[in-house]
Amino acid sequence: PLRDAAIAPLRASGTIFFLARDPGEIYDAGGLEDRPLAQDGRAAFLDRFAQREPVYRRWAHHIITDPASPEAGLNAILEVLRA
Repeated sequence: PLRDAAIAPLRASGTIFFLARDPGEIYDAGGLEDRPLAQDGRAAFLDRFAQREPVYRRWAHHIITDPASPEAGLNAILEVLRA
């Protein structure tokens, strides 16, 4: 996502949503064992997120802030798509 050439075609061909959640909560919730960006520990994960968040926000068509659950995030996305 950090290279314009990588994300521009995606943005041009679809709708990008950024699910803005607290990165510490994301890390602490677990389930990131297979995620390469989470392999160097919490501090490194938070640092990478801080570097990438402005990029995510810039490229997103819509930002969903702090969905209470996966279902709430999905419902927020569906609401935007239906509008």
